[in-house]
Amino acid sequence: MDFSKNALGQERVSHLEIKGYELLQGKWVFEGELLGGCIDSLYDMLTPFTHSDEPEIIEKYQIFPTIEEWRDKLLFIETSEVKPSPEIVEKMLVCLKDKGIFDVISGIIVGKPQDEVFYEEYKQSLIKVIDNKELLIVYNVNFGHATPRCVLPYGIRVRVDSEKQEIRLLESAFM
Repeated sequence: MDFSKNALGQERVSHLEIKGYELLQGKWVFEGELLGGCIDSLYDMLTPFTHSDEPEIIEKYQIFPTIEEWRDKLLFIETSEVKPSPEIVEKMLVCLKDKGIFDVISGIIVGKPQDEVFYEEYKQSLIKVIDNKELLIVYNVNFGHATPRCVLPYGIRVRVDSEKQEIRLLESAFM
């Protein structure tokens, strides 16, 4: 949590990856275009808790995707270095649910929690809040704040194969 110059050169905490991707529900293989990001940031965009005027600005300038822009997308989410409690993550998920996002997306890719903090609890929160056994959810993917990490580019069509433990980039919506 030290982001000062004193942290330069310090070893990062690492974890032996024995779990791999976990399919929480749905089909082993699925495809879709990526849209999402850090759930903390998405939540901040929709609520006045961090900055009281943020939701107003987000709406005024149409920064947050519309429900139609979410339709058939694969939502990718992950938690930040703040490592929010499972109760806070549930609030964040409820906020996305209330926006109708879980009603129109085709699946969710969830990043590995940083330092595997609340690893099991986050899984339970996802299943509890989403409450839709038809919605595909793959968990423990290395992107976002946890290391090692990769980049998931917005708008790229991907094929997720939980059994093979891979995500293949297929094409860009921007090509």
